[in-house]
Amino acid sequence: MTPTVQVADICLLVALTALIVHWVVERRRLRRFVQRFGDLPADPRRAALEIAGQLFVRPRRDDDPPYLTKALAPLGSTAGDVIEVGGCCSGTSRLYILCLAQLGIRAHQITVYHRRGYAQHCLVEAVLRDGPLIADPCYGLYYT
Repeated sequence: MTPTVQVADICLLVALTALIVHWVVERRRLRRFVQRFGDLPADPRRAALEIAGQLFVRPRRDDDPPYLTKALAPLGSTAGDVIEVGGCCSGTSRLYILCLAQLGIRAHQITVYHRRGYAQHCLVEAVLRDGPLIADPCYGLYYT
């Protein structure tokens, strides 16, 4: 093995270790954030609506903070960054999905497009036993 390959391997190992540590820190931040909601209703639909309401009253901003660096901004922001500084509808929707996942509720993002093809807004669809729930944690609306 050449010294250049060894240096590249070490750099890759350091980068992967840093990303794993970052992931663990982010998961802890998310868990603490969800725990701040206190006792949520036992009914999954009511719990999902409670979380959406909690996110609705949080500060928002026009754009998501970049992921780690500006070069990685197209990846979107981390949940921790949206928790700390807010985010646009996309970041808030991703945070909502991750909060629901902490409760064992599957959910996915719905992106609403303008007829010219530009993404305009994001919503979340939660998959519940008694039927889907579409919630908008930015505008405080929900659809059944």
